[in-house]
Amino acid sequence: MPLIKQLVDEASEIRHSTDFIHGQLKNASDEISRLKSQLAKVQCNAMFDSLTTLYNRGAFDADLTMFCEAKQPLSLILLDIDHFKKFNDEMGHLFGDTILKGISQRLKQACRGGITAYRFGGEEFALIVPNKSLRVARQMADALRLAIEKMTIKDRKNGQKVGNITASFGVAEFITGDSYASLVDRADKQLYDAKRSGRNRVMPF
Repeated sequence: MPLIKQLVDEASEIRHSTDFIHGQLKNASDEISRLKSQLAKVQCNAMFDSLTTLYNRGAFDADLTMFCEAKQPLSLILLDIDHFKKFNDEMGHLFGDTILKGISQRLKQACRGGITAYRFGGEEFALIVPNKSLRVARQMADALRLAIEKMTIKDRKNGQKVGNITASFGVAEFITGDSYASLVDRADKQLYDAKRSGRNRVMPF
């Protein structure tokens, strides 16, 4: 009898130890899952702009560099909201944020066939348009320009709808020998020409 009791006690201890180990393993597994989820969130946040949910400048830099190094045919569209500072000064920064979100939605709607939209910085955005010529990218930019021109944003302070929101566009096509810097510089110069020529237009014309 004492031997049987001893065996029963030892079996009980082993069972309790096994249950404890299983519990510890489950806790460790849960912690690993939590850390993986946090890491994925951090990595996601590192690629996306929190306000517009578009890809951010870091993602743009990485993607365009990769395309240029691979000599991948593409066109680049840069756009800048016209008179954005005036909207911020007169209507408030929250209204300005609403404009940024509204334009971002129009850009997302254009993202098909490998096209990707980015918040380039401030009120400036970019689209990488793979395997499309300057002519096609320019047509796409003009369609976006018209879509933005038709936008109305509701002012939450008084309920009024505000229009006259426009953007200027600069387009450039990748050519042999282009680097990230040369392609962005060319698109940026076209954007500057669009601003200088009266805004709310696409350059080259």
